[in-house]
Amino acid sequence: MFSMIFASALLAPLAFAHGQTHSELTPELAAERAAEPEHTQSTNDTTLAQFNDSLKVFINQINVRVAMGYGERSSIIRGTDPLSFYVLPDVSYYGEKFFFDNGMLGYSIKQSRRHEVSIFTKLNTEFSYFTDSITGYWFGDAYSGGLSSTSMQPSGGWGDFTDDEEILPDVDNVAKRAWAIDAGIRVDYYPAERTHVGLAVQQDIRNKHNGYSAAFMVSQGVPTGLGNFQVKGELTYKSDKLVDYYYGISSRDNVAPIYHYRGKAVMQPAMSLHWQYPLRERLSLVSSARVMWLGDGVADSPLVTKDTTTTFFLGVSYAF
Repeated sequence: MFSMIFASALLAPLAFAHGQTHSELTPELAAERAAEPEHTQSTNDTTLAQFNDSLKVFINQINVRVAMGYGERSSIIRGTDPLSFYVLPDVSYYGEKFFFDNGMLGYSIKQSRRHEVSIFTKLNTEFSYFTDSITGYWFGDAYSGGLSSTSMQPSGGWGDFTDDEEILPDVDNVAKRAWAIDAGIRVDYYPAERTHVGLAVQQDIRNKHNGYSAAFMVSQGVPTGLGNFQVKGELTYKSDKLVDYYYGISSRDNVAPIYHYRGKAVMQPAMSLHWQYPLRERLSLVSSARVMWLGDGVADSPLVTKDTTTTFFLGVSYAF
């Protein structure tokens, strides 16, 4: 299902993401629930049934989908450019208890027809705002070397500044931030057909910032004659330690003291809309858009240039 593809690559800042990112199917139900609701009057019943079958997540086998097109996420850090992407892979595997979903490794500790409780570990992608590498954005630089192995040491002193010369903080003159790895617990609840409610709490286990975050999400699928839509609302809490590590400025950074800033805890609401229209048995048009409000604790940082971040994608998706 495209929401899974998009969650993994675009909505990653949330545990649900898509969000970005996880599967919206419990392992127990994965083999029987189609990833998209029944649809359209313009597609014949046989083709539609084959299409929905191709989008199921099957137990004990690798599920692969690829979306190709154009997408972009806005830049929020001074000195970085908007992040463009053209190919979004979606790879998952679900066993009876263990699962892997686009970088999230988890274990289901309680399952029923309508809810699941699981523990998980995954990359915290807050650092993705500081890099232009799409490889690092998908998988983390732990797989390709780079900034994830750079300790957070001062990149230089500010003693050379004169009274008339002040350099604005940007990604090139502050200490290098690093990827964090989170572990936590999540609860997924399916109160009605096409409705998903999720809650996750996660803690840094790599000792990068020792902070934590919590995310709440509600999504609703809406089948129409123009395609299948999914509307999602999210609310994420990020602790002051997490925010200060990435967006705070102090003596560790190569900027004048006038720009020093201590990050504060934030609540970050977000809204997203996904659309999918089947073309053939395994091929569909896909589109998605998301906006997230950063919160004052992040937006007030001299490193940050905006108070929202937006992401969009338009292309085609193929299920192997």
